[in-house]
Amino acid sequence: MNYNTDFPPLDYSNLPRYDVNSTGDKLLQELYILSNEQNERLEWFFLEIRTDPLHNWMKEAFIKPRQHRLSAAKRRSSIERQREEKEADERGYKNFLKEEGLTDLL
Repeated sequence: MNYNTDFPPLDYSNLPRYDVNSTGDKLLQELYILSNEQNERLEWFFLEIRTDPLHNWMKEAFIKPRQHRLSAAKRRSSIERQREEKEADERGYKNFLKEEGLTDLL
């Protein structure tokens, strides 16, 4: 299948609005009102991003799928566990040297 992914760029400062009075269906009118309110909030949000001089732009690497974030957390916990095991081994070795009276090797 060949999907056309050449969408026109979306103008976040001018999101579409729905005419609430274009339908007599109460559910559609409620959805149109909610959509219009959300579009208004989004426009303000993007306006603040564009005009805020202290805004830090995100890099693509910061946006990772959840599975990659979890695997990174597992790697960190594995590294921490290895570090803790190494520290425990060193403490045990130092205690052994003290017990055997070999403090000159510390």
